[in-house]
Amino acid sequence: MKRITVLLADDNRVVRKEYKKILELEDDLEVVGEAKDGNEAVAMVRIFRPNLVLMDVAMPLLNGLQATCQILKAFPATKVLM
Repeated sequence: MKRITVLLADDNRVVRKEYKKILELEDDLEVVGEAKDGNEAVAMVRIFRPNLVLMDVAMPLLNGLQATCQILKAFPATKVLM
């Protein structure tokens, strides 16, 4: 079974931790990274090439909308859920 790789992008550490706990209950999901701002999310997508990014809209430095635009432009196969 192919695993779906997920990157979590949220400026709240507790939210990221709880999402990770929930997602890792599923055998076919793997959290490959956690980003605390939009810039980090874009950089981590370049490194890990996840299938899916769970993106917070309101984050510091580069908000979720701006980060999503950059990610989809560079990696159109990556799905982003806000």
